[in-house]
Amino acid sequence: MATPDNGYEQAKASLTAWRDCGDHEALVYARHAAEQSSVWSPLVELIEIATDAAGPA
Repeated sequence: MATPDNGYEQAKASLTAWRDCGDHEALVYARHAAEQSSVWSPLVELIEIATDAAGPA
């Protein structure tokens, strides 16, 4: 039995893509800040853990 397409899957995919882009941008800014001051290094680690984005961006 097929369920009607109410746009849920498309909206979910769009939100996921938007969030990934936002996460990447936050990681770029955090890494830049950490280059300026080591006080920001824990933020970089936290974002990498939360987004599974360890390694150079």
